Amino acid sequence: MNPNIKANLPFINHVISNAQDDIKAQTGIQVVLYIRPHHMMLEDLINQLFLNVISNWEDVSLDDIKSDNRKTDIVTMRKILCMIAKYKFPKKDYPKAGLKTIGEVIGIGDHASVIHHINTGLDLLSIQDEKFMKYYNPVKDFFL
Repeated sequence: MNPNIKANLPFINHVISNAQDDIKAQTGIQVVLYIRPHHMMLEDLINQLFLNVISNWEDVSLDDIKSDNRKTDIVTMRKILCMIAKYKFPKKDYPKAGLKTIGEVIGIGDHASVIHHINTGLDLLSIQDEKFMKYYNPVKDFFL
């Protein structure tokens, strides 16, 4: 969770609770309001997640991942990062990140490229591809 949101969560929850009560009192309609961080906050959260994942791999930086490098190792790492971002962000501590946002942060383009990376990564995982597993095993706990 974004540290700024976490630090202000009691205040945010108080404001949300009051707004829900006001809406119900004035309209008779019970609504549920929730925190949805601005797009830039999502990018910050994705970047932080990627940095945490990349720290488990040797001799690679986020700049390497975001570059247009087509080396098999870098492409494999991008696939794993897309998979982690897609499956990690819907969890309770993360806002739901769209495929387009993931693609923008990782530097691979549009949502279709992210879908392709996820699908090919899942295929490689299903057959336990040796090169894929070399990068997957050190970070598999990020899928929990």
